[in-house]
Amino acid sequence: MPRAQRAYRDGMTAAGDTWPENIEVRPVGGGEIEAFLDVFETAWGFTPDGEQRRRTGAVVAGESLLGAFADDGMAGTVMSFALELTVPGQVQMPMAGVSYVAVHPLRRRRGIMRELMRYQFDELHARGVPVAGLGASEAGIYGRFGYGPATWDSTWRLARGAARGLADRDSACCLELVDAPAALELFPAVHEQARRFQVGDVRTYPGRWHDLIGDDRHRGRHFLLCRDDDGRPGGYAIYRLEREDRYSPHAAVIVDHLIACTDAAYRSLWAYLADLDLTDWVVASGRPEHEPLRWALADSRQPTAHSHRRPRSPVGTAGRSSGRAEPQALRG
Repeated sequence: MPRAQRAYRDGMTAAGDTWPENIEVRPVGGGEIEAFLDVFETAWGFTPDGEQRRRTGAVVAGESLLGAFADDGMAGTVMSFALELTVPGQVQMPMAGVSYVAVHPLRRRRGIMRELMRYQFDELHARGVPVAGLGASEAGIYGRFGYGPATWDSTWRLARGAARGLADRDSACCLELVDAPAALELFPAVHEQARRFQVGDVRTYPGRWHDLIGDDRHRGRHFLLCRDDDGRPGGYAIYRLEREDRYSPHAAVIVDHLIACTDAAYRSLWAYLADLDLTDWVVASGRPEHEPLRWALADSRQPTAHSHRRPRSPVGTAGRSSGRAEPQALRG
C-alpha cells in the first residue's frame, strides 16, 4: 500500500474507538450557516463586522458545507469550493478547494476533524471529484489524511532599477492605473485566461477578488493594468507601498498579485514595479519557485539573494479503497 494511503488509513481510524463522544457529520442546511460561521470564527479568533459576516455568508452559502455535531450543537466545520485545476495538456480537472476547516476550542482532541475529513472524502468520491486541495495554515496536520506538498512558492526581493530595460521597447503594451471597480471588472478575466495555460493553477474561488481588491482594509493597494497592442487586457499587478513614514524617500513595493498572459505584459509590469521613484525594493511573495523574472534580468542573481521557499497548497486525490475514500498525495 502506498505511503499516502497508509497515512490516510492510520489517521482515519474511527473516532468512536477512542472518544466516548458521539459525533455526527452531515451537510449544513441553510438555516445553520450562522452556526457554521460562529464555530469557524471562534476557532480562529476572528471578529468580523456585520458587513464582513454578511459577505462571508453569501460566499459560502452556495458551496458544499459540512458540520460535525456533538451533544447539543455544531463542533467543527469544513467546506469545499467547486474549482478547476489545470493539468498537463491544458486539460481542466474538477477540484475541491477545501476551506473553513475548524474545530471549536472546547471540542478539540476528540476526533472531530478526523471525522470531517473522512466524510468529506467519501462525499467527494461519490460526486466524482478526483482531486482535493487546500492551503494549510498548519501543513503538518494534513499528512495523516493523505495530503502532501503539491508545489513550492518563494518570496523575491529585487533592488530598484534591477529591471531597467526589461520591457520590450518594440512592444505596444500600454500600462494604466485603474480604480477598484475597474479592477474588479477586468482582472478576473485576465486571470482566468492565464491560469488555463499554467499547469497547477486553479480557477479563483468565490470571494477571492473582493479580498484582493474590494475590501476597505486594502485601500492602500494600487491596481496596474497592462493592455496589449489591440487594447485587450493582457496582465495586471496589485501592489502597495510600505514607507517608513509619510514623506520618507525609502519605501518597499509589495506585490500582492501579478498575472500576465503574454511575455510582453510580464516584462512591462515588472519593469514598472522595479523602477518606481522614492522606493528601494520590490518584494513579491507567493511567487513560483522558478520565477522566469530572474532569467530575464541582466543580472540573474539580483532577485535570488533574499528569496526563500516554502511548501504550498497540499493536494490529495479522493479515491476509494476497502470501502473508504483514501487520497493519494500528489507531490510536485
